Amino acid sequence: MFLTNLSTSQRNLEWFQNDWNEIVKFTQRNQLDGIELIMHGDYDLSKIPENLVHGLHLCYWPMWLDFWKNDRRGLLRQFKTEENINNFYGGLDPEVLIDYYKKEFEIAKKLKVKYVVFHVSHVEILHTYSWKFTYNDWDVLKAAAELINESFQDSDESITLLFENLWWPGLNFLDAELTQRFFELIQYKNKGFMLDLAHLMITNFDLKNEREATDYILTQINKLGELKKYIRGIHINASIAGDYLKQDHSNEAKRIEKIEKIWDQYIAVISHIKKIDHHIPFKDKSIQEIIDEIEPDYKIFEVLPKDLEEFEHFLNIQHQALGRKV
Repeated sequence: MFLTNLSTSQRNLEWFQNDWNEIVKFTQRNQLDGIELIMHGDYDLSKIPENLVHGLHLCYWPMWLDFWKNDRRGLLRQFKTEENINNFYGGLDPEVLIDYYKKEFEIAKKLKVKYVVFHVSHVEILHTYSWKFTYNDWDVLKAAAELINESFQDSDESITLLFENLWWPGLNFLDAELTQRFFELIQYKNKGFMLDLAHLMITNFDLKNEREATDYILTQINKLGELKKYIRGIHINASIAGDYLKQDHSNEAKRIEKIEKIWDQYIAVISHIKKIDHHIPFKDKSIQEIIDEIEPDYKIFEVLPKDLEEFEHFLNIQHQALGRKV
């Protein structure tokens, strides 16, 4: 199944004149089976046609672990005021995370999706510049398992719960043993992984091209052993960001730190993240080697275009790399 990503943001929907029938035509025109959706705020689900949305990408708070642990000192160090904490999470009680995921799972059921995606990662805003992290991979994996088990313990298991890798502490597919331990902690039975190619590429600062990236990805995935068969989906995109990541970003970090409101900080850091995670097509035909090795059920062209014209251009590039005629 071939999909692409889309959100209910005003910007995305305006590309299609807020008409979901136009989105259906767009997927058909671009040889796609549907979309993986990200919800932005409350949205009238009745507007969305049946059989269009096959996956739902769940909400992700990049810095959530101190909030989950109810570590007020750690939170105030990052957020400065309780008002900032409340504004960012929508409350002061860790239960709000559980409530939010339960709400999103209900949305997933109403949309009759086949899978949902959960990011397993934690990073503070300033640490995106310094790479000096408060928590290690296992700290994040263990806490994420707790949050996942609390959030989905009573859920209908007909929907597959897929865990996505990032390059921050947490699930990054760099340690097979930790990945196995995390997976065993998850009580939800219908589970698996969503492999994001660009996110795995970002963990290697020395990659020079996508051919090297393919070799690196295959090496890391094969180290997972039996776990490899649980990779049910792939976010297909690319990012060669080593040269940027090797630069000194301390001055930019100092500028961000001076911003008082947490949402303003969060918005300010987005341009930095985009220079790391490019969300562009994987152009090299070696991408097919990854597909053949994993044989995923879901192949998602996950790109971030500036407009509809570039969106179709990106999709066309990805189809060509995969040898699909458009």
